This record gives sequence, C-alpha cells and structure tokens, in this order.
Amino acid sequence: MTFYMPRPKKHYRTGKYSDLLRDDAPKTWHTNTPDRDNLEKAVLDCMTKGEILKDDCIVCTGTIQKKWANAKSGVYIEIWGLVI
Repeated sequence: MTFYMPRPKKHYRTGKYSDLLRDDAPKTWHTNTPDRDNLEKAVLDCMTKGEILKDDCIVCTGTIQKKWANAKSGVYIEIWGLVI
C-alpha cells in the first residue's frame, strides 16, 4: 500500500506562484500523523467489511509507504496471491 497524503497550504508558495512547492517543502516522505500502522489497519478493516478479504488475518506480508501527493491524494493498493 502506498498512501498519498494531501499537502498542506504551507508547502506551497504564495501569489502567482501558489501552484509551486516551496524550496523547503518535503519532497517525498510523509513523516507526520497518521501512523502507517493505523492506515494499514483501516484499509484492511474496510477490505474485510467490503468482502474483498475473508479476514484480514490472511494478510501475511506487505509494504506500507506514506508519501506526499503531488496530484491526487489517496491510497494505491496492490494485491497479489489473493486467497479468498
């Protein structure tokens, strides 16, 4: 799972350059709350309630990343070896 977190306004310049990132804005990694384990738990709970997974205990491994979104925010989920 890769979570693309929305950027706050303070990451952007002002005036006619308000669509550009400030030089001191973080480039890639989102190091603020929410914690990555809480994000993962929320997604797995939703996937179980939506009947995509029979039970989230079947998930044995995975990679979780939190990045700043440069366009749309959201989560990208890749599932392989799906067993239902």
